[in-house]
Amino acid sequence: QNLRALHSVATMQLLRDVLQGLDEPTLAYLARAVDEMQDADDEAMAELFGPFCDDLGVAACAKQRLLEGLAVVKESPPRFAVHAVSSVILPSCALRDLLGDPPSDTDASGDGTDAVAEVARARRASGKRAARCTAGAMGGVDQGSEPAGPAELEDDEDQPWLSGSFGVVEDQMQLPSWAKRLFAGAWREELRAWPRRWSSCQVALLAASLSPKAAKVAAMIESNSIDGCMCLASGLDMLVEKLSGLRRADLDASKVVCRRLVEWMHAFDVDCSMYSELLSHPNELTMLRSFSGTLVEPLLRRVLRPAHPRYVVVEPREAKVKPVDAELQQLWGSDLDGSEDIRVAVVLRDGLVQTSLIYVRQSTWWLVASVDFAHHGEAAPGHWHINRTPSGDRVEHWGPRGAVFHGTCWNCPLWWLVIPAGLEYASRPLRLDLLPTDAFGDADAH
Repeated sequence: QNLRALHSVATMQLLRDVLQGLDEPTLAYLARAVDEMQDADDEAMAELFGPFCDDLGVAACAKQRLLEGLAVVKESPPRFAVHAVSSVILPSCALRDLLGDPPSDTDASGDGTDAVAEVARARRASGKRAARCTAGAMGGVDQGSEPAGPAELEDDEDQPWLSGSFGVVEDQMQLPSWAKRLFAGAWREELRAWPRRWSSCQVALLAASLSPKAAKVAAMIESNSIDGCMCLASGLDMLVEKLSGLRRADLDASKVVCRRLVEWMHAFDVDCSMYSELLSHPNELTMLRSFSGTLVEPLLRRVLRPAHPRYVVVEPREAKVKPVDAELQQLWGSDLDGSEDIRVAVVLRDGLVQTSLIYVRQSTWWLVASVDFAHHGEAAPGHWHINRTPSGDRVEHWGPRGAVFHGTCWNCPLWWLVIPAGLEYASRPLRLDLLPTDAFGDADAH
């Protein structure tokens, strides 16, 4: 028992060294997870820490050092000095600024009891900072600049989602039933917490998406009819208890999936009031700061609000963004009749929807963002790009310092993901399969 306690303390110290700035309750939770996986192989440990390292932007070399250090701690007694959890002063760094002030000594006792709740709190707190970044740091156009577009785009404050409104689009294309419900009023539900409203099939689908080794967990959830409410109420212990009869290696991998599933559901079991609350990852905050005070900022803010755009389908000669936009500009010209101020161009290639282009009306139709319905590296279907630089130049994919910015299907409005009825996505975004049926009905129905 003494050796186990020493390993736990050594693990905490190693986590602090590599994940500098992460709050103590989350570190305690990770240390506890490692402690429960003393017999797990290196692959299972990598499955546990992969998402955390990716979310925090931990470099590959640091991630490798963490995994190697955990293996050393597991195999032998610690030989380095450690400090009491409550006496550690977190370094002042960007990550700490995002996650908030360090907890009090009482909260930082290291027992990990409320760790999952703290992860959800940290996500919510970082989301609030993102909202303040959008409403404050993205504080509008410079006074000497030309207006960016129509009067409705000049508002320089973020509006709560539920304060938005939109009318009916005449001569709209036929849309799938879930999209009809969306525009009929279900848009009011899209920023509310969904996990407690999921069926067992939807919980199983989410679990299956978390790891290639999740098939057994997904099958267990469906066979036991574990819906979202039950999963959140009973938690990890209940899920692990249902994993009977598995080989040791399968059991370890399945425990990792169950832990990630419960963390994910708790973190997203929170109502939000605007999409800027969901733009809380460091690269998303960098994006918000990059467009602060620019001519493009009001356009970004406009398309992150409720809207009922006109959908059009195009099958261009070349499917890249720039030539498609050039083709549409020639087709639409100065077509600014009517009341519509947003259009979505749905781009077909080989009969499947590859991309949707998001346009805002100004003196001409301005391409602002695009949604890709395909896997691009680690970016899942439904990820999105910004197609303007802060100075307003059109680009294929904008990104800071030579990188490419990727939003996710979870932090863009649902109207971005709508395609006309009868069409098929090249790859369907997971979010559409997790729409609560009490609000949106069957997302597969047309």
